Parts: sequence; structure tokens; C-alpha cells
Amino acid sequence: MIFLTLIKTLNKFNKENLIDLIDFIKAFDTSVFKNLEQHKLENLLNILVLDSNTYDLIENLMKESDYKNAKLLTTLLKIDVKNTIAKYMDLYKQEEKYIKKSIFKKFINLFKKEQKKEHKYNNPLISSKKINMLINLILGIRKIDIVDNLEDKYLNIIIEDYYEFFKEYEHVSGLVEYPAYDSMSIFISNLWSNLGSTSNHINLLENLSKSSDVRVENMAKYTLESAYNQQQKDRVQPNSYYKEIFNKENINVDKEQNNSHKKYKWKDMSMSKKIGIVGSLASIIGLVLYFIPSDSQSTSANNNNQSIIIQGNNNGNITYNVDNSKTENNNITINKIDTLINEYTANIKSKTPPQEQKEINTKLYMINKAKEIAKKRLPSSLQNEECKNNAKTAASLLSYELPIMYKVCDEIFK
Repeated sequence: MIFLTLIKTLNKFNKENLIDLIDFIKAFDTSVFKNLEQHKLENLLNILVLDSNTYDLIENLMKESDYKNAKLLTTLLKIDVKNTIAKYMDLYKQEEKYIKKSIFKKFINLFKKEQKKEHKYNNPLISSKKINMLINLILGIRKIDIVDNLEDKYLNIIIEDYYEFFKEYEHVSGLVEYPAYDSMSIFISNLWSNLGSTSNHINLLENLSKSSDVRVENMAKYTLESAYNQQQKDRVQPNSYYKEIFNKENINVDKEQNNSHKKYKWKDMSMSKKIGIVGSLASIIGLVLYFIPSDSQSTSANNNNQSIIIQGNNNGNITYNVDNSKTENNNITINKIDTLINEYTANIKSKTPPQEQKEINTKLYMINKAKEIAKKRLPSSLQNEECKNNAKTAASLLSYELPIMYKVCDEIFK
């Protein structure tokens, strides 16, 4: 230890200055590393980590130790994080999870006076090697703080297995009886907080919220709520920016609807288009004059039907049934939805009480679903029914309150 401190003080602690020493250590028999005291092994690893060519040596030492030493994995992570995580997780998934005992072995164990004492926090059904591998992985990740380098598929395995392998850790003040278990408990607690502090892991949390383990399911649902809140709060622009976008979109839609007939100006049209239009008009006029007798004619408009129908009788009367109510009602519904989105988005504040924030999230979720339904141009009764079916799904998957969502459906699709 004094040697290493001196080397570091002299700014000589690098591969170039210690290459001969590194080669000397690499020549050791593996039994030497196994018999070293923990602090001495750690000193050697601090030197070996300077040379990436020692990776295979350290990996072999880790496997031969049956994954009982977390410092070996930590050293590999320092050399190459991405490669180590990928290889280690492959090994971890291949390892048998549960202890396999023959019927004879179980029978013999019943008559043993001294049973092997299991760790108080370990699940006795899980193999000790698998437990050691998970402990090493969690301690290594925590030691060098590489949570951000882990893919969601790996985080999913770590969380699910942690809750299956270990009983709930009891934090006590004063002396820590089981340092490794204490560190793992702190890591998992911080991991949940990290997952809820961003919207990047929402898919992972949604999967964990369906876990068969009640503890995982409850923690995932609680954390998922924070992630959804973060999705609303932690945006690049303030709320006023998004509100302005909503308003502009509504104005643009109205302009497009009001000015659609002005899209093509007569003076801008080519001669061929003008001739085509004049010809079409002449044909229509001729057709109408053919059906209208000279002595009597009448036209009536009926707004109660849902399509344009031309009806005729023997007297030559023509009735035009035109209904724009469905399109108009649909536009009114979408405008109402956009107004509600603006209203609830504007109400989001950085320190909104959790219960109130949850209610806002529930309404925003349902309002956006309602907007999708409104664009389908279904009858109002079917729109309300589909809206409430979506509400039932959200209630079961996301634990949103069904009465609030039903109220939104009734308010929009009256």
C-alpha cells in the first residue's frame, strides 16, 4: 500500500512506468492470487487494471473463484464496461437459478443433525453461485457508477432477480452487520429513484408493473407515476411554449377549413383547367334543366340526413338532402379536446401535489385517447363506448382511476 501511494505521489502510476511490474504479476500462478489476503489482492488489481491486456487473466480468476470476489468483476468493468456487461450477463443467464437436489439427498438431509446455515437474507431455493454472481454484479455497478451504461433488458433482470433472491433488508443504525447486503439495498433504492427521474425507462417500468412479484409490481407502479410526471415536466421548453403550439395548430386548422375553397384562384389556373371547369358546369346545368319542367319547380334542403341525396318524383320536383352536421360536430369535439389539453397542460407546475398531479395525468391520458377516437368519425354513442373501453384498459395496466376517465369520456362525447 505504501508502495502504491509513493508511485501515485510521484505521478508514475501508469502503464508505461509499471509495464515490467505488470508483466511480472501476470506470470504468477493463479493459486497465488487465490491465497492472497483481500487488501493485497486489491493492490495487485489496482496495478493490473492499468493494462487492458490483463483482462483475460482477471476474467479467469473471477470464474475460478466461483464468483465469490466482487473486486475481480469491478476491475473488469474498469477496463471495459460494455464488453464486460455483455459477457457477464450471458454467463449469468446460462447459470442455473434453482438448487437441484436428488430425492436421496433430500432424504439424507432430514436426518442430519447439523444443517448448513443459510444466510438470513438469501432465498434457500436459489443456488449460491447464482446469488454470488448477482451480488458481484450489483456491487460492481455501484462501485464505479455505471447505471447509465446498462440497457433496460439488463436492469429488468437485475431488479426481478434481486427481489426473488433476497428477503427485504432491515436497515439498522450503527454497525452494519452485512455490508454487501446493505450496499445492494441502497443501490436498488437509488435505482428506482433514477428510473423515476426520467421518461427514458417508461417501457421498462411498464413491464415491471406486470411482475408476478408483488413488491416489484408495487414499486414499478409507484415509480411509473413519477416517470409519467417527468414526461410532462422535464421538457425542453416551458409549458407556455407547448400551449402556444396547441393554439397555433387550432388556428391553422380553422384557416385551412375556411379558406379551402380559395386554394385555387381563377387567374392562376391554366387554360386547360379553365376549359375543363366550364365544360363541367355546362354539363351540370344542362342536366338540371332537363329534369326541371318549365311550368313548376321546387327545391328543398333537408339537414336531417347524413349524406347528399337527389330525390325526384313524377311532377319534376327535386329534393336535395345535405347533412354537414356530422363533420361540424366532429370538428367541435376535437376543438373541445384541444381546449382541455391546453387547460390541463397549463395547470402543470413543478410542485404540484402528487394526488393532484396524478389526476391531471389521468385526464391528459384520457383526453388524448379521446382525440384519437374523435378522428375516427364514429357516431357519438360508439365514441363514448370506445372511450370507456380504453379507460378500462388504462385502469388495469396503469392504475388510473376509472371514475375520472369515465367522466372525461362523458364530458367530451355527450
